[in-house]
Amino acid sequence: MEDLVRDDTNSLGDRTHKSKSALSRNKMKTEDPERYRIYLDKQKVTAKQRREELKRELQKKKGNEQSKAKKAHQNEMQRRRQKRYMERKKEQGISIQSSTPRTKAKPQTRNIIETRREYNRQKKRKERQEMSWQKKMWIRKKDRERKKKNRKEAAKLKEIYQHQQEVRLRLKKQSTI
Repeated sequence: MEDLVRDDTNSLGDRTHKSKSALSRNKMKTEDPERYRIYLDKQKVTAKQRREELKRELQKKKGNEQSKAKKAHQNEMQRRRQKRYMERKKEQGISIQSSTPRTKAKPQTRNIIETRREYNRQKKRKERQEMSWQKKMWIRKKDRERKKKNRKEAAKLKEIYQHQQEVRLRLKKQSTI
C-alpha cells in the first residue's frame, strides 16, 4: 500500500516529478528544435493575451473576485520562484544585485519649486471654478468650523501661557522677598 502513496513535493511545497506534458516538451526540444521554437512562440502570444485580459479584468471598477484571486496566486508563485532562484544563486556563491542602479533624486531648485507651486495654483483655481455652489458652501462651512476650533484652542493656549507667566512672576517676587 505504501508503494501507491508518493510524496511529489520538496521542502518548498513544489512538485518534483515531471508531468507527461513536460516530458513531451523536453523530448520535442531535443528531437525537433524548430517545432519547439514554434511552440514557444505560440505560448508567448497566448500568455500575453491572458495577461492583458487579466489586466483588463482587474482595471474594472467592480473587479471579478476570481481574477483578483488569480492575480494573488500568480504573485505568490512569482515570490516562490524568486526565492528558489535566490537560494540557487546563494548556493553557487553568486550575489545578486539590482539590475537597475538606484539614482539620487534630482535636487529641488527654487525654480522647480516655484513652477510646481504655480502649476498647483492653476489647477486649484480651475478646480474651484468647476465646483458646484453646494460644494463651495460645504467647503466654506467646514473651513469656518476648522477656524473656530483653532481659535478656541489658541485661546486656551493663551490662557495657559498667561497663567504660567503669572505663576512665574509670583515665584520671582516671593524669591526676592
